[in-house]
Amino acid sequence: MFSLQLEWGLLDIATGTNKHKYRDRHQDIMRRKNKSTTILSGRSSDRIQSGRSSDRIQSGRSSDRIQSGRSSDRIQSGRSSDRIQSGRSSDRIQSGRSSDRIQSGRSSDRIQSGRSSDRIQSGRSSDRIQSGRSSDRIQSGRSSDRIQSGRSSDRIQSGRSSDRIQSGRSSDRIQSGRSSDRIQSGRSSDRIQSGRSSDRIQSGRSSDRIQSGRSSDRIQSGRSSDRIQSGRSSDRIQSGRSSDRIQSGRSSDRIQSGRSSDRIQSGRSSDRIQSGRSSDRIQSGRSSDRIQSGRSSDRIQSGRSSDRIQSGRSSDRIQSGRSSDRIQSGRSSDRIQSGRSSDRIQSGRSSDRIQSGRSSDRILSGRSSDRILSGRSSDRILSGRSSDRILSGRSSDRILSGRSSDRILSGRSSDRILSGRSSDRILSGRSSDRILSGRSSDRILSGRSSDRILSGRSSDRILSGRSSDRILSGRSSDRILSGRSSDRILSGRSSDRILSGRSSDRILSGRSSDRILSGRSSDRILSGRSSDRILSGRSSDRILSGRSSDRILSGRSSDRILSGRSSDRILSGRSSDRIQSGRSSDRILSGRSSDRIQSGRSSDRILLGRSSDRILLGRSSDRILSGRSSDRILLGMSSYRILSGMSSYRILSGRSSDRIQSGRSSYRILLGMSSYRILSGMSSYRILSGRSSDRIQSGRSSYRILSGRSSDRIQSGRSSYRILSGMSSDRIL
Repeated sequence: MFSLQLEWGLLDIATGTNKHKYRDRHQDIMRRKNKSTTILSGRSSDRIQSGRSSDRIQSGRSSDRIQSGRSSDRIQSGRSSDRIQSGRSSDRIQSGRSSDRIQSGRSSDRIQSGRSSDRIQSGRSSDRIQSGRSSDRIQSGRSSDRIQSGRSSDRIQSGRSSDRIQSGRSSDRIQSGRSSDRIQSGRSSDRIQSGRSSDRIQSGRSSDRIQSGRSSDRIQSGRSSDRIQSGRSSDRIQSGRSSDRIQSGRSSDRIQSGRSSDRIQSGRSSDRIQSGRSSDRIQSGRSSDRIQSGRSSDRIQSGRSSDRIQSGRSSDRIQSGRSSDRIQSGRSSDRIQSGRSSDRIQSGRSSDRIQSGRSSDRILSGRSSDRILSGRSSDRILSGRSSDRILSGRSSDRILSGRSSDRILSGRSSDRILSGRSSDRILSGRSSDRILSGRSSDRILSGRSSDRILSGRSSDRILSGRSSDRILSGRSSDRILSGRSSDRILSGRSSDRILSGRSSDRILSGRSSDRILSGRSSDRILSGRSSDRILSGRSSDRILSGRSSDRILSGRSSDRILSGRSSDRILSGRSSDRIQSGRSSDRILSGRSSDRIQSGRSSDRILLGRSSDRILLGRSSDRILSGRSSDRILLGMSSYRILSGMSSYRILSGRSSDRIQSGRSSYRILLGMSSYRILSGMSSYRILSGRSSDRIQSGRSSYRILSGRSSDRIQSGRSSYRILSGMSSDRIL
């Protein structure tokens, strides 16, 4: 602090002779522009835009941003985040525990310089440095630092922060404690040492070495040799023509390479790629890759190679050209995409998906016989004229066939069958099955599963135990008798009746009267001009109607309503509700739930307790009153009490994350401890927040933001706005 005071004293001596000159010039310019660029604030977020003037900013604990043309600017801040953008000027920044960012063109700055040696010391802040040919040193505590240099040697030492380094032809060294570091270099040798942090390295033709403890590391290199050593972290490597080696404990590793040989060594491994509980991705050209993972998600993309994947409880994805691939997984989800190749998948309790062209696949193919052996997984099969058989445990299977006879035997899985003119039979245990047929007679016998049937002019019968069934029929009479299952019915002009215990039911009807009586289930109703009523206990209900009046009474459930020109009312306890309407008036009363409303020209009102609400509207007036919830509103050109296009709206929320997108409107936001994002076109809005992070993106508008302890980000085109914040970091683009 003594050094900061001394530097300010030197600056006062250096600029004392020209102080009155710049002040008179500044006042003259401000009288012409009718603006005030000098801001004295306590706990606020300030932004200053000036032409050719001398500006001075004094703030307490706030986030400041300065944009100047050809001027000399001075900033004094306490614990704040400062950003300076200047053209051809000389700027000086002194901060205590703050986050400073400097962007300049051709200027000499205290933190940003051309050919100079700069040193930055900050406490808890985010710093960005751009230099030409210089040697820069950054020491920070708990902050996020970004360094951009040309041909220089940079050194960064940080505590618990996120650092980003961009250099040209230089040698960079980063030492951090618990932080997330990012390095971008051209032809240089970079070394990163971090404790428990997430590091990212991008280099051109260089040799990079990363040593991290429990962190997530990402490396992007061109033609270089990269080595990563991490403890329990997630590492990502992207290289062109290079040889990369990764050693990690229990982490998620991702490798993207062109024509290279990649090797990953992690916990208990001995092969091409091995990870503990992580997500691995491999992209190779002409190479032989082997992946062994524990509980992770792996993705492999290869050209003409032989690939083998062994995973435990993970989700694996394989994309190959003309190759023979073999996948062995335990409890994971595997996906294979191949061209003209022969693929074989062996999994325990996983979800497998195969997409192929003209090939003979042991699991998935075009004109072939496919067989899938899986435990608890989701399988997808695309075939032409073939006979397919699926044996799965607790998985979701999908079969698409032309003129064939398909048979599915699954345990607790979700199966989908699409057939032309064929006779299909599905025998499933506890799974979700979907059947799409043309003119055929389909029969489904399932235990505890979810089944979906789409038929033309046929007679369908569904007998399910504890499953979810969906039926789509033309002009037929369908009857569903289920125990504890989720049923869906889509019909034309028919009378449908659903009697279920603890299940989720969906009904799509034309001009009919539908009634659903369910216990603890999730119900969905799609109707044309009808009156639908749903009585459920603890379930998730969805209603889609045309011109009707729908009413939903639920306890602790998730309800969804889609209506045309109707009046919908939802009474729920702790549930997630979604409403989609055309020209209607919807009202939602919920306790602790997540509600979503999509409407056209309607007036919607939502009264919430501690929930997350999302509203997608056209031209309507909506009002939202929430306690501690996350609200998201996407609007067109409408008038909303809370959120709108050409309107005035107000949002009252506690601790939530809100996102607002509007066209030409004026709105006001009152926030507690939450994170908000506002995207507007040509509008004037006002934001009052407590401890939250606000982001505003606008076109040509005038807005005002009043925040307490929050981080605000504003992106605007040609607009004038004012920000008053307490202890917050504000970023304005």
